Amino acid sequence: TTTTTTTSSTTVLNHIFYSDFNMVGYEVDFLGKVLSNTNARRYSTALSPSASIATFFSADVFDCLIECDAIFRCKGAFVRLVGGSTECHLLHDLGNDVGTATLIESISLRKVDYYTTTSTTTTTTT
Repeated sequence: TTTTTTTSSTTVLNHIFYSDFNMVGYEVDFLGKVLSNTNARRYSTALSPSASIATFFSADVFDCLIECDAIFRCKGAFVRLVGGSTECHLLHDLGNDVGTATLIESISLRKVDYYTTTSTTTTTTT
């Protein structure tokens, strides 16, 4: 009996996309060409130099998000697989609400502000 195992970049992305990004302060806005996604989309500004803060290769999606967290004006990240490597695009402009169609294996993640401070003042007059 011979067993052949084939691993593709899509398999790597499948594992990444099932991670709970809400736990680290991000929400998935769009999925690109992954899984059985029939409506592959990405940020409309994902590859726009005018919307970009930085573009770099990282170990994984979470390393990319750590970098975004360190930059106040970073609103989110577009992460794609390029030749089996994770390419991260940090963005200060996420574009329109509907994104744009794509054939890229990718994920578009928006930073969520969980650290809002609310202050209440109560005045009592007697």
